[in-house]
Amino acid sequence: MKVYYLKHQISSENLRIIGIFSSMDLLNSAIEELKIKPGFMKFNNLIEEDSDELSGFKIFTLTIDELAFRTVTTKALLRKNEIVYILEEKKTVNNSVHWKVIGAWSDPKYARQTVIKLKKRTEFADDDLQDNDSTADGFYISQVPLDQLDWVDGFSV
Repeated sequence: MKVYYLKHQISSENLRIIGIFSSMDLLNSAIEELKIKPGFMKFNNLIEEDSDELSGFKIFTLTIDELAFRTVTTKALLRKNEIVYILEEKKTVNNSVHWKVIGAWSDPKYARQTVIKLKKRTEFADDDLQDNDSTADGFYISQVPLDQLDWVDGFSV
């Protein structure tokens, strides 16, 4: 199942999850609603997924459970929980923070299994799974409700 993950950022250190949506129509409605609010007005442009631009709305297209072995269908799990688990990697290089979206899962155990597999690769060997209130480099799993705005305050600038 394809989903659309939306973040808002004003720098590499200041970024927040807006939500994850099951359709582009729902995502575009969320952007239209938010971009007129004071915390989003100054940085309301769209940023391409591979862009290095640091200010605005950034959209990631993900397939839930793309890398997971499962016995229950993804849509059945999502209907039951209505939660998506996003796995990201945070790296700090020369005092600049870089986030890499790895994937989306219907169950956190699939995300944790992926962390175990990735740690076998040299580029991820030093990364550990972090608590979401940590500031350390490593892997982070975010729990995001499907088709709901997760953060609507915007950055005060």
